Amino acid sequence: MKIVVKNITTGKANLKKQVMKIVINKTTGKICAMANDTVVEILSNVGHVSMKRASDVEWDDARQQWIAMEKSSSKIIARGHNRSNVIAREVAILERNLL
Repeated sequence: MKIVVKNITTGKANLKKQVMKIVINKTTGKICAMANDTVVEILSNVGHVSMKRASDVEWDDARQQWIAMEKSSSKIIARGHNRSNVIAREVAILERNLL
């Protein structure tokens, strides 16, 4: 069973409100989230933070476009000529797949 926590903020005035999703596995206690400074700050108050990269965004010379590739499966999850757009799609896909 998993608990999904949304709309978390640190409450600090110097940080913009960030909407994020944190998934907590009730059986194992494992917490999973997309890393950013706010998530790290929140989770570091709970305990040891460990991270691993979920994907890479790199320029593909053969395709002449940016490719976002999932590290665990080498599956292409986003592609395009604009790196910012590829990263935005990559983040959206990874966040959606946290569940």
